[in-house]
Amino acid sequence: MSVITVNTYEAKANLSKLLTACSHGDDVTITRGSVPIARLVAASSVPERETGFLPLNLSDESVAESLAPLSDEALPGWLKNS
Repeated sequence: MSVITVNTYEAKANLSKLLTACSHGDDVTITRGSVPIARLVAASSVPERETGFLPLNLSDESVAESLAPLSDEALPGWLKNS
């Protein structure tokens, strides 16, 4: 396994070759100038993530508080960022 470093232009021009290299176990680092901005790795080497909801133990009071309308003082703080 080797590490291949290419700039964005080279990555665009040689994407098919880089994907083949990844499928053979190589890691590809894509840079903008000399700054790494992305990595290509084989999909099989990326562990699958478990998805779902976190178990929450919410009381009726905390749910009611979360769903309550905002106060007149809090509302402008939410509206100015929209």
